Amino acid sequence: MTCADCAHDLSHCHGTLLLPDSTLPECTDPSCVDLAESRHPLTATAHDLLTQARTTPIAA
Repeated sequence: MTCADCAHDLSHCHGTLLLPDSTLPECTDPSCVDLAESRHPLTATAHDLLTQARTTPIAA
């Protein structure tokens, strides 16, 4: 399977852009060279991450 954006030679990233409240954004893809939100179809805010952490059960 080929990524549609790759097939059309569009500038994009396959990582998730992390958007913390008080620091600069980071990307989960170590090869990412541009942290523009428009290049990242997947984003997560600090609120998203905290909500997920609170609702995920801890395995015993």
